[in-house]
Amino acid sequence: MDRLTRLSDAAAEIIQRLELAPDELADRLTRARDIGYWQHLVPDAAIGRGTPAAPLPIADDALSAAAADLRHDRYFRTPPLIGPLSLATINRAIDIVIAAGWPPVFAMVYDELWDCCRLPAIAQLLEGHLGAGYRQIPHLWVHIVPAVSGAMGWMPHFDGFRKARLSIWLALTDATADNGCIHLVPPDTLPDSFRTTDVDEPVLMRDVLKAMQGTRALPVPAGGALGWEFDVFHWGGRATNPRQARRAISMEFLAAAECAEADETPLLAVTAPLPDFATRLRIVASGLQTYAKREPGLRRFRALADRLAE
Repeated sequence: MDRLTRLSDAAAEIIQRLELAPDELADRLTRARDIGYWQHLVPDAAIGRGTPAAPLPIADDALSAAAADLRHDRYFRTPPLIGPLSLATINRAIDIVIAAGWPPVFAMVYDELWDCCRLPAIAQLLEGHLGAGYRQIPHLWVHIVPAVSGAMGWMPHFDGFRKARLSIWLALTDATADNGCIHLVPPDTLPDSFRTTDVDEPVLMRDVLKAMQGTRALPVPAGGALGWEFDVFHWGGRATNPRQARRAISMEFLAAAECAEADETPLLAVTAPLPDFATRLRIVASGLQTYAKREPGLRRFRALADRLAE
């Protein structure tokens, strides 16, 4: 048996050991589908409450500045849009979900996290850029960079090269240079050689240096939001002596006139009530199927995601 085969077999064995055992899979599947389980797990969070918490107001000049940045630079940053009490409820729900052994994205069963997708200031920015009738793509994720030196967010990437789409990234804790805030390269600074979906494609060193020099770090306070078009090159930074974990929710939207690709359905109407519990579970499952490749520790939940997505 050659070395490559041995390594492949060893990797397969490790992955198999990480996967949920059949009895644990069955137990988690039962609990995940039980709305009462989630209500009991985090009693001060809601599922189907119908009345969102009041967001923080944003000054007209701050909103206008964010809209202008989005038009000119294709990304924006806002001051806090969510108050401390709402953030505390959201972060407490995430803490409890994690302590119960679930991936953080399962906190998306709660209204308080879905309310983040319907913030009035974000709605104004989205409508101003995408037009009336924009819709939400069912791609959501809860990002956590632990408070450990060397921890990091996702590697540099594009969200895609599809037109008339925006990604929104809402900070649940202060995102700083020390705990791995988002970095990006404005499109007018990024060399064309970077615009490829193939990460193995070679890039000239002079283009790498140009991109590095154009990099912008985007610290944002808890409750503040970032947004960018899909083809903006971005990544999560590396934590260096962080005082707290970096947490955020990401979401995606597209214009009414755009046709959704197969992996972007079913679209969600942003003027409709928040999705029901069953829809939330399917979106959580879809997120695990889509994004677990970026967080290998979640590979063990793939079978659970597949069953929930059925």
